Amino acid sequence: MPTNFEGLDGRQIITATQKELHRLASEMRVLLAMDEVSVEHRSRRRRENTAAVRGVREQAKAALAAWAKAEAAEARKRLAANDLGTPAEEMRRNTVELRIGRLVEQARARGEERALAGDYARRADQAYSLGNLDEAETYARASQELGQEPLAREVLALVAYDRTAEDPAKARALQSLGDIDVVTAAFHRDVSGAYSAALQASGALGQTLGETATEEVSEAASASIEAKMAAAITSMHNGTPYKAPDGAVHSEPLSISRPGHVPQPDGARLSGMTVDKD
Repeated sequence: MPTNFEGLDGRQIITATQKELHRLASEMRVLLAMDEVSVEHRSRRRRENTAAVRGVREQAKAALAAWAKAEAAEARKRLAANDLGTPAEEMRRNTVELRIGRLVEQARARGEERALAGDYARRADQAYSLGNLDEAETYARASQELGQEPLAREVLALVAYDRTAEDPAKARALQSLGDIDVVTAAFHRDVSGAYSAALQASGALGQTLGETATEEVSEAASASIEAKMAAAITSMHNGTPYKAPDGAVHSEPLSISRPGHVPQPDGARLSGMTVDKD
């Protein structure tokens, strides 16, 4: 397994991490049944494997964070690109700018900035509902210049999103940003589940050898809760049935209720429920 996950994307990091955690856990389960092997040897291997389990997860967390940061930076760079486009597109933008200027000048000349700011915002909203993005942008930006209407800001955000979605490169950038959240949530679900399973194996082996393994057992339970939280949040966000993550401790149930604060795993921007330990 690569020690630095170099060249792997987010999903590959998850798969590689799970594979290594499963390998380490499997070795400890085998040692659990090997009574013919000395206690000293099994104890030493347990300590080594447990340290390796913790090290692998830390490396994976750092690798995923680096991948997500690089992906987000590239996606935002593509979204921020201001391509001139065709002459027709440039003419359209110039026309919009001229109309905005005229609307603002007319409102100020009449001394009705505040009233017309609201009127323009409503016209922008109506234009957007009819699918006229140029008209919506024109009135929303004129409204903003006159009065900073909240409705105008909302319409401009919708127009910007729609224009971005029309540009294949920017649409892919938006998809990349969304994918980062999906992969991060999957990491908390799948890697935390595998991490919990590995520490459960370590705890069981330690107890069989007569060693204190309370730290591993406690850490396994915490990782299990994190995995279940991520699985529950993802299932409710996607509208799919909840499925307990592989490796989760079955004796650690969760209660889920709506609405309320969501104690989300780091990096998972999903919302709409509260997840609590029973």
